[in-house]
Amino acid sequence: MARKKDRKRNTAGEYELEINLTPMIDVVFNLIIFFMVITDMTQKDLEYLVLPKAAAAEVDEGKDADRIIINIVNFDLPELAQELKDGRLNRDLPPIMIGGDQVKDLDQMRSWLRERADPRQFPDTTVDRVGGTGPNAPTWANGAPIYPSYKPLLVRCDQGQIFGWVQAVMQYCTFVPGQPQAKELQESPLIYKLEIAVKERDPEGK
Repeated sequence: MARKKDRKRNTAGEYELEINLTPMIDVVFNLIIFFMVITDMTQKDLEYLVLPKAAAAEVDEGKDADRIIINIVNFDLPELAQELKDGRLNRDLPPIMIGGDQVKDLDQMRSWLRERADPRQFPDTTVDRVGGTGPNAPTWANGAPIYPSYKPLLVRCDQGQIFGWVQAVMQYCTFVPGQPQAKELQESPLIYKLEIAVKERDPEGK
């Protein structure tokens, strides 16, 4: 069987080499699809909101790859009017969005956090301030160590929303007042590292 050659003779009788661009085009399209998917995945946990400004803000270098994100939106923003109309957002529910979904109540939020930051599955045994293995590490009444989760939580709150929602999130990340220790050990995500997203003020102080 004759082998097909990717070259032809020109008018002068010389061979001209032809380059097959099909594999390169396939690779380019695969790269485009890859970056489109990756970009969508990195933005899926972010909701539209206007961050408050802070003079002492620090640049987020994104070092925490396992960071959990909670969004506290402002229903009064014009950009969210269509989502309220479509039913994706409900004014009668907490303005808390996690993974693209609005939580029904704070207990549901806490259960969601427990699944993703379970201190039994993701224990931080290096810290001594909240838990760990140091000599001053706190324990439950039965002597079991209190391991916090190593997964940090980023709270993004709209500047027009009341700070009380941030306080509620902070409370439900640790211990709910009045609950027995055994219940807290089973349900609390025990998140000890919490970050609040803000915008840095410009040099003119605006």
